[in-house]
Amino acid sequence: RRDELTGTKNKTAYKELEALVQSNIENGMDYLPFALVVCDTNNLKKTNDTQGHAAGDEFVVFLRGDDYSIRQELMDKLQSQVVGNLKSGSGPILAAGISEFDPNSDSLVTEIFERADKEMYENKQKLKESGNQA
Repeated sequence: RRDELTGTKNKTAYKELEALVQSNIENGMDYLPFALVVCDTNNLKKTNDTQGHAAGDEFVVFLRGDDYSIRQELMDKLQSQVVGNLKSGSGPILAAGISEFDPNSDSLVTEIFERADKEMYENKQKLKESGNQA
């Protein structure tokens, strides 16, 4: 349930969390507000070759509680750091997308993931275009 290199929870742990959240949604529980953030490292091969595979992992972040409350601030800070890394030519270029659970329209956790994933790919493309112009 944990990645050997980073110690962070792995895909198995995510799938378990996803199943629990899905079950709560299906059972009509007033599930807590949450958001999913999907992240991916641009130029993954270059990052893995120069900084190791741990630096190039793709991952999902489950935001709830205080982190959910400041989700936009967290995303803004991440974006600011990425732009700084892009300008300086150092540090990872991390594409990210966020999607919030909407109890009025969401019935599947996978829908929330897919929206965040789509936003991440759009961000990834913009970052690549910015990097080509830098």
